[in-house]
Amino acid sequence: MISIRDLAKLAEVSAATVSRVLNNDPTISVTDETRERIITLAKEMNYTPKNRKHSAKNTATKMSVGLIIRHNTSTEQVDPYFKNLREGIEETAKKWRLKVDILFRVHDVNKEWERISEYGAIIVIGHMSLSFYDKITNLNPHIIVVDDPFCPKNICSICNDFYDKTTEILNYLVQNGHRNISYIGGYQAIIDENGQRTTSDLDSRLLSYQKFMKEHQLQQYIHYYLGQWTSQGGYQLIQDMLNQTMDIPTAIIVGSDPLAIGVYHALHSSGYRIPDDVSIISFDDIGLTKYLTPALSSVYMDTTEMGKVALNMAKSMLLGEFTIPIHVTCTSQLNIRESIKERK
Repeated sequence: MISIRDLAKLAEVSAATVSRVLNNDPTISVTDETRERIITLAKEMNYTPKNRKHSAKNTATKMSVGLIIRHNTSTEQVDPYFKNLREGIEETAKKWRLKVDILFRVHDVNKEWERISEYGAIIVIGHMSLSFYDKITNLNPHIIVVDDPFCPKNICSICNDFYDKTTEILNYLVQNGHRNISYIGGYQAIIDENGQRTTSDLDSRLLSYQKFMKEHQLQQYIHYYLGQWTSQGGYQLIQDMLNQTMDIPTAIIVGSDPLAIGVYHALHSSGYRIPDDVSIISFDDIGLTKYLTPALSSVYMDTTEMGKVALNMAKSMLLGEFTIPIHVTCTSQLNIRESIKERK
């Protein structure tokens, strides 16, 4: 049941202010904008002092958020990037007392597509196919996509800054004498509306790496290796690299920390020293890096905050505060540690 305190939180005013505005108190001093926001919100949630006991039944789903998640629970356990993102959404929903339902994960056999139209906003987490987005927008145009930099521009989106951060990493490496720089990452899995999976090498980190190396006349050093986003995948990709070249790079950019753990093990088992022989820098900074020797340099993205931004955007969407697609880029932090060494 929606309460006056719930309305006050959504309107970002006190409960007393909501009460006095809705009861047309002539002595209250609020701006016209605040008054309109409270009245509009009360109408949207079908709330009045007389019918508040019955309002929740009429507005439950239209003032709720539906979640569609690409990753399964096992993936979230292996890589907390996605788990923290979802929890950021759910944590902020509790703050605003907004109901958030996981409608389905894309690998679920039975997907309740018909429920999508019932919600005031839909948050989609992860890379999906264009046909997937088409199907959702036909059911509900109020969509926010999180963590897919290649989603259609007519949809609201929230992404990390890994393209720009990769450029920052490369500038740092070049300034420290590195030229022979390789990239190790994973294939992107694109999921369609039927749960079918296709793989792609379309990744913002790889695109940034290729562009930078070409622009700095380092084309001869462009080498990248793609596989599974796992520690085992990182181990295998280093083996592939060593089998293909005797000229090991002086630095390797790795697309994620789980991959980097495998890279460490493979290099150590092959007799290479980090950072004396090769410098390593990664993405995620998920906490496992403290167990690596030397300590891994990595890019930290606060995905919990990304989730909070997504829910706040959904809240604004529910209240009709914007009507055009908005694209938000969240800033990450580059943490340099002992895994990088200057080349003279």
